[in-house]
Amino acid sequence: MELADAEGLAAVTMRTVATRLGTGVMSLYTYVPDKPGLLQAMVALVAREQRYPEPSGDWRADLHQLANQQRSLLLRHPWVVDAVTAAQGLSEEVLPTLEFGLAALEPLGIDPATAMETLALITGSVLNLVRAEKAARTPAAPDPGRQAAELAEITRLVGTGAYPRFAAALAATPLPADRHYDVGAEFDRILDRLLDGLIPSARLSRSSR
Repeated sequence: MELADAEGLAAVTMRTVATRLGTGVMSLYTYVPDKPGLLQAMVALVAREQRYPEPSGDWRADLHQLANQQRSLLLRHPWVVDAVTAAQGLSEEVLPTLEFGLAALEPLGIDPATAMETLALITGSVLNLVRAEKAARTPAAPDPGRQAAELAEITRLVGTGAYPRFAAALAATPLPADRHYDVGAEFDRILDRLLDGLIPSARLSRSSR
């Protein structure tokens, strides 16, 4: 974890870890079966950093707390964004987060399967938002000429009249000159938009059964 925090996930190889520990590579396989197994163990250990109080009864406030804790963890350990995959298994370390999320949704009367799906969608969205936030914090040096050419081409395409809906959206929210969008500053607003969509959908799913 220290290696990944300092140098990124690509620096974490079985050989590098063994060298830092002052042991042979084969000795590591006594503890983990392979590199994916090592990454799973790292993600599970990081999950211990999350601490949740008793749910407040305000499902929206509680889910904001869950999502913001996840965001803070991912910003402290940016490599987790790339280490977490659909194959990541459940472990004791992640169960407190699931338990808190399920308890937060409990007052809504959502069935357990739909509640688990809702939490998965929230967690996946947090991962993607932090991925975008991380990319914005370490942007490549902009090429003014290329940016100007791209903007001119978009302006030309909009001017053809072939994309009226996009033109209307662009008129309402112009593209910033530096193409920078502060995902972190908008995180809670975006999360509210997501919750507004998920919770009515969850209720509708339950009532239609």
